[in-house]
Amino acid sequence: MDKVLTKLILNIEVEGEIGNHGELKSSLSSKLITGPRYAAVAKINNDMINVDLSESDIFQTNKFDVNPLIYFRLTKQSKQAIPALDLKVAYTTTNKWGYELEVIPDTSYMVNDKLLNLFKDEFKELCDTLSKFPANCEREFIVEFNKLLNSMGDKDHNSIDPKTEFDVTQMKFAEKSPLKKISDTVKR
Repeated sequence: MDKVLTKLILNIEVEGEIGNHGELKSSLSSKLITGPRYAAVAKINNDMINVDLSESDIFQTNKFDVNPLIYFRLTKQSKQAIPALDLKVAYTTTNKWGYELEVIPDTSYMVNDKLLNLFKDEFKELCDTLSKFPANCEREFIVEFNKLLNSMGDKDHNSIDPKTEFDVTQMKFAEKSPLKKISDTVKR
């Protein structure tokens, strides 16, 4: 392998200023390549793959990473085309081909019947409580709720137990508000 690469490298002639590759553009970003050029030419699945990348492109994950390419790093413009590498010299092949995939389901939005069964009583209680809450009163409730929280000072709101630490009788609702009629347990 080393002999093959050394022979190829010695046969690539370069000219011009360092970092200038003429009008050559990156195969990934389509921007002119300034600075080092990373060039790879190989035959993969009977197709010639010709890739030119800038130094910023080569270190990014890109669509060419799926192929086992060998890149030449050139600091000057090459006089001739980069020779194609026979990847069989560098990589062993098998009679198998294709991709190996591991499929992991995204369970973040799946309904979990076991969890629902475990907490169905609590869920029913929550639904019953919410159904007792008067319609169109959310704004008034939130305003009073924020006043109650602010009255607790610098206490971490995540550590407050609403069943024991809230004095919901301090919440002052408008005289004709339907919120006056609901029980303190619903307010909690």
